[in-house]
Amino acid sequence: MEAPPSTPLKRERQPSFLARARGASLAHAKIADEYIKLEQGRSDAAVQMHTGWVLSFVEPTTEFEYALEMDSRRNAKYIMEAAGINIAASVALLVMTANDMQKYTGPDNRFLLVCGILQFMTSFIAIGASNVGVLNETIVISWAFATVVLNILTSPWRASVFYGGDGFELYSGAACDSAILLIMALIGVGVHFFFDVRTSRSMIVPLGTVLSYGALSIPPSMAPEGSFQAIQFTVLLAVIGYVTWIGRYAIEKHDRAKWAETRSLKEQVDKQELHIKQEEKKMAKMKKQMDDMEATLASMEKLEPSNRRVRVDSMEQSTSRSHLAVSRPPKPSPVKELVGIPNPLLVSALKGQCADFAVIKRMATKITSPGYSLSAFFNDAKLAFPELNLFFATDDCKTSSGRSGEVEYQRTIGALFCVYWLMRLDGDGENGFSYGVDVEGNWEVITSPNHRRKKSDGSDDEPPSPSTAKFFHTMSDEEKRFAFKNTMKWNEFSDLVTMAGCHTNDEDGIARTMALLCLTSFHDVFKVEDLLPTCQAEHAPYMGYQEGEIIRDHDVALSYVLIYYEECIPSFQGLPDAAKKAILFTQSKLQFNHGWFVQAEAPPGAMLSTFKRVLGSNEASSDDVAIYFLHWLTDLAGAEATPLGGAEKFVLRFPHHVLASFLWSIPYVRKLVDMQESEVVEDYLCSRWERGLGHMHIPQGPSSMAYLRLASMTQDGPSVVAAYYGLKSDDKRLLAVEMSHTGCLGQLYRCRCDENPATAGGPAILVYYGPALVQRYAFDLINLRLALVALAEVYRAGRRLWPLDAKMQGGNVTIEIGQLKSMNMDAILNPSKGVRDLWVLVQKNATEAIVELRRAGEINQLNEEAQRPPYQRYQVLAFDERFEKYSAKERIVNLGILHDWDSSQQREMRDANDRANDAERRLRRGQMAAFANSAGK
Repeated sequence: MEAPPSTPLKRERQPSFLARARGASLAHAKIADEYIKLEQGRSDAAVQMHTGWVLSFVEPTTEFEYALEMDSRRNAKYIMEAAGINIAASVALLVMTANDMQKYTGPDNRFLLVCGILQFMTSFIAIGASNVGVLNETIVISWAFATVVLNILTSPWRASVFYGGDGFELYSGAACDSAILLIMALIGVGVHFFFDVRTSRSMIVPLGTVLSYGALSIPPSMAPEGSFQAIQFTVLLAVIGYVTWIGRYAIEKHDRAKWAETRSLKEQVDKQELHIKQEEKKMAKMKKQMDDMEATLASMEKLEPSNRRVRVDSMEQSTSRSHLAVSRPPKPSPVKELVGIPNPLLVSALKGQCADFAVIKRMATKITSPGYSLSAFFNDAKLAFPELNLFFATDDCKTSSGRSGEVEYQRTIGALFCVYWLMRLDGDGENGFSYGVDVEGNWEVITSPNHRRKKSDGSDDEPPSPSTAKFFHTMSDEEKRFAFKNTMKWNEFSDLVTMAGCHTNDEDGIARTMALLCLTSFHDVFKVEDLLPTCQAEHAPYMGYQEGEIIRDHDVALSYVLIYYEECIPSFQGLPDAAKKAILFTQSKLQFNHGWFVQAEAPPGAMLSTFKRVLGSNEASSDDVAIYFLHWLTDLAGAEATPLGGAEKFVLRFPHHVLASFLWSIPYVRKLVDMQESEVVEDYLCSRWERGLGHMHIPQGPSSMAYLRLASMTQDGPSVVAAYYGLKSDDKRLLAVEMSHTGCLGQLYRCRCDENPATAGGPAILVYYGPALVQRYAFDLINLRLALVALAEVYRAGRRLWPLDAKMQGGNVTIEIGQLKSMNMDAILNPSKGVRDLWVLVQKNATEAIVELRRAGEINQLNEEAQRPPYQRYQVLAFDERFEKYSAKERIVNLGILHDWDSSQQREMRDANDRANDAERRLRRGQMAAFANSAGK
């Protein structure tokens, strides 16, 4: 058995040219490739950064290269401009104080003269350093710090104080440090703005500025405006310095990342150029050898060079050893010349390649075998499916999902691995699906979560038992894996695989398993934007796309290519027609929202009519529906791009009870092949009632569908039954009618034991996020009933916008309440205290409306919009009026009311049976009377 690679899964590299040129074996070539990967890893690690207050690269050599390049980037004109500004400012400062200095002569004048000369010299030295090319960050920082100190010392006031004066004798008016402060601020900003100085060094400038000014100003008599004002100026300089430094910090962080990326790209370009030069040398050498060989052949056979070439297959001519040969792989299906090819890159990327169906069949046949390891399965997948290379069709694959091609490839491998695990549930599949494999070994399946922690006494904590499991979002990853393995109903996974017809018992099962593997390998290739097909003239319009338009929906793009250009997908082209038909069905636009079905969020017509129509047009079977869900399951299970970690999307990211509900509902959706949409939904809801509320009778009568749907919306909570039973008669009647509309032409629910014409007609209303509104109060009976009142008010307003019409029975409209469901009951009643806000249902188009919170003044605008096209009508939602009908006493609900409800349901069932018996007796009496009349005649 071949050992799996120890590194994360990546596209396998071809043996290096150097190894091939030297005639090394494949093993040596792989060793050379691993060395290259190691060097590349070192190169990648070299550009990683330490972050914090000090930015630096991890590798000292890289930091040195970065600093050197920053020095070379510092422009001489910047230092000349900065130094020139400093000289001008210094001269202006001396001119401003010249008149005062004339009043007093002494050593302080000489001190000022020396400081001024030094200041000019530092600026000229910096300019000179830039002109001779030795300007670096040390010179820039030294110049800036020296200029700051000298500017402070060039103050006549301080010079006078240094030499025994008090400074006031120099000034006839008020003295201040405004000019000095301005120059220091400009120097600090200029250093960080003009120059690429690393912030780890440039912090010296603001820090030195603050310390220097504070030391030469805060002591008594040192500052012209007093010590308190000097402290304020020091703080101001500190703030300016910090803001300037932090701005430069952000720029440098971005600049370092960009520099590291550029450096890495340059290294890759250099490697590619070196490789090209080596290949050119190789080609020149081979050409010379071919020329010499042709010249030899020409001289021996008296033929002109390149006139003809005879190639002999030694195996074909040596029949004595033909029994040692194996059968040839299937010839690759040549990519024929396509008229109006959908995408040139797609055609060229797979030109001459074919899927190895012998390997694919081996995978499908051995997938349940205990000796068929995951590493062997992975190696076979790389050999069998050429479409896996499409994720790397370009050097920088951009995908519609926003992920890289590498990530999408890992997700695809993860989905293939999930197929592998689900086909092996009788063996190591449960552990592999839940825990993954040991990446440090030979991909051995992990059999228990690695979550044991040593206690202080040295003993081990046992894994948590399912009975003491915590809430999903509070579990650690190890606890989630353990809970998934031990609480998930694995027979539902097995049943789904069986329903899809994927097994290894016969050729049909193997063929469907091959179809599932092939579909998984190429399902997401059109997320790579460079591969998206263009709709050709002979196929336009195609699912809304016109001639010349790029089909940007990756599922539609795949179905388009599979239907019209199957030669471009080798793993699809070689499948049997039945398998192709099943795959094409999975790519149909079914407009099926599984969440709507599980939570009874939508009427049957909104979520199943398109599904039913596609089933009829494609002549799909229930097995095809099951393989659609099995593919959906494995595709989502591998979505974390961590194929060796098991199905982490479901195990670590997806609440387990939600997944269990999805799995349990799939067999009911399969019944859509033979049943009507409303029958499927009713069958599912009744079964779910028995599963979650088996101690209570299945509801009958006018309110039956309201009970069934609300119970599913609240995850089988009995409290919603009590809450609904305690509603006022008008709210209860409204919910009963609106939740009984099917949205399907000519279809009614069977469990309603009446012939109420209100349930006929349409359109049916889908309250989007309705389950989220009631689930929030599943354990709060008082607010749960108010949530039902709010839901009834939404239905009431929606019916005013779309009045009941017998011609619209097959229609469906959607009302979104996303803003409403995110608020609690108090906020719904008083959305903005002190502000006049109203909840309004605004119609957006012919089939959609949304509940919004609007200011009272905006109602006039809505009135105007309702008078002009597109006639955007609205309804104000009177939540406060509806809630006021429920007094404080009436709002108190308890589960004891369920006893009364159960009794009423028994009466409903007895009445229904009595009505059925009466109808049967009337029918029999009518038949007997008709028979007697005919006999008498």
